[in-house]
Formats: sequence, structure tokens, C-alpha cells
Amino acid sequence: GGLEEMALICMKAKCDWAVFRDKLHSWEHPGHWDVRVLNKQAIGLTKDITTALDEVAPLQPLIHKPTVPKWWTTKCQKLKKSLGHTRSLLSHGLVTSEEYKVALGEYKYYIRRIKRQSWQDFVGSFEGPADVSHFRKTIEPKSTKDLGMVRMPNGKLTSTGKEVINTMLDTHFPGSRPFIHMKRVNKKKTTTSKALDLTKDIINFDKVKHVYQVFDRGKLAGPDGLRPWVLQQLSDEYYERILILYAVSLALGQNPLCWCNADVVFIPKVGKDDYSDPKAYRPISLMSYLLKGLERLVLWHW
Repeated sequence: GGLEEMALICMKAKCDWAVFRDKLHSWEHPGHWDVRVLNKQAIGLTKDITTALDEVAPLQPLIHKPTVPKWWTTKCQKLKKSLGHTRSLLSHGLVTSEEYKVALGEYKYYIRRIKRQSWQDFVGSFEGPADVSHFRKTIEPKSTKDLGMVRMPNGKLTSTGKEVINTMLDTHFPGSRPFIHMKRVNKKKTTTSKALDLTKDIINFDKVKHVYQVFDRGKLAGPDGLRPWVLQQLSDEYYERILILYAVSLALGQNPLCWCNADVVFIPKVGKDDYSDPKAYRPISLMSYLLKGLERLVLWHW
């Protein structure tokens, strides 16, 4: 309850996308590029989109609305209202307790009957084993196991959060190493026109504009907070801006560092006996859709 009241959501349903595109700042590309300029421009792109979105669709408190059961009918509502009225009369001595019991019995009888009929209609709608299997998965109790102590390769249990993280990363991302920011800088340089010419067979404006349309608009965002439904509503100027960033990234042979960040969540696998085993979890990585767009364009080419 408290967490739900504090949750914030973006009112995308009420967003005026035409105003959003007007709020996007104009941009002039640097002309000459290196890795540092690429990183700076990628951060600026995310900031400009986020700023425009916050102005047009500010975050609002999440209002919890109680759900009405599918079997609930207007007659249910009338009987409930009538029962409440009878209860009020009983408290003032205007009806007897027997009359109230009759009204209560009618209400309970109708609710049981309508629930039974709704259940029969629901079960009768199953068309095959696939529907039955889906229903079974729906009603099965969900695993609520949280990630706690896990067993390290030496057989001992972790005792700190850092040991848990390192163990999980070593298990699911073997060979990964700590990132050292800009320790070894890529010395390559390029220009906008040269980068676009080198990559013209891989990417172009139409491909960049189309690549975001194939993503499910409801997917969760990566660390940059940009969901597909936002990237699907950009102006042509910003698709051109992304095209240049993609071309420069390919020409320099390096992705912007801010696109390489990911949020990783470890989800417990269902039916495991020992959740101290790191392999009893599977990682879910939420990455930037700007990087996913570039990745998909390259895959389309090859």
C-alpha cells in the first residue's frame, strides 16, 4: 500500500507527442569526432530526450484503483445496496432481524450462483491442452525467493553483499573484468561525412527510423530510462542525430560508454531445491534501446 502510493509513473497515455517533438532541442553535430566526443554526444542525446519527456509528461503519483471482479453484475450492486439499506433500517429498529437475515441470505445466494456460473463459463472457454496449461501456471504459487546467501566455488556461503555479487557475476558472466573508466582511450578519429560514407551500406535514415518500431513498446527501459515507445515518437532531426552517432560508433569501432550500462536482476528458477546454488537463478539484463537499435541494424546487415 505505502510503496504503491509512493510509486511514480509516466503519464504516457496523456502525452502530446507533437508537443514532445517541439520540445526537443535542435542539435548541431561536431563534425570532427573521437571517442570522447562520441561519449559526450551520446550522454547529451539521452539528456535532451529525457528533458523534453519530463516537460510534456511529468511523473505523477500512481493511483491505485480497486479492480471489479468479472462476475460482478448490476444486480450484485443493487442487492449489495439494498442489503446496506436494510442493515441501516435494522440499526434504527425499523425492520426485524429476521427480515435482515432474509435479505442477507438472498444476497449470499445470488453471489454464490453468479460466481459458479462465471467459473463454468470460464472453464468452458478452454479450447485445448494449451489453455489448460496456461491456466495451471497462472494459479500455481509464484516463487518469492529472494537472493540471499549463495555458495561460493570453495563451498562456503557468502557473508557479504559484495561476495554475493561477485559470485553471481562469475557464475553467469564468466571472464568478466572490472571496468576501468577510460584507462585506454581509442585514438581513432573521424568526421561526420566520412563516418556516414563508411557505414552507408549498413545503416541509413529509414533503417534507423524503422528499427525502433519493431521493438515492443511496453518493454522495460535500461538505465537511461528510455522505453521503445519514446524512441518511436522522435522527430526526424533526432533520428538523423542517432544515425550520425551510430555511424561514428561503427567508424571508430567503439560504443558510447553510457550505452554499455545495464541493470541486471537475478530471477530464481522455479522448482529448484537449493537456492544457495548460483545456478538456481537466471539473469535478466535491461540494456539501453539505443544500443539495441544499433545491434539490430548490424544483425540485419549480416
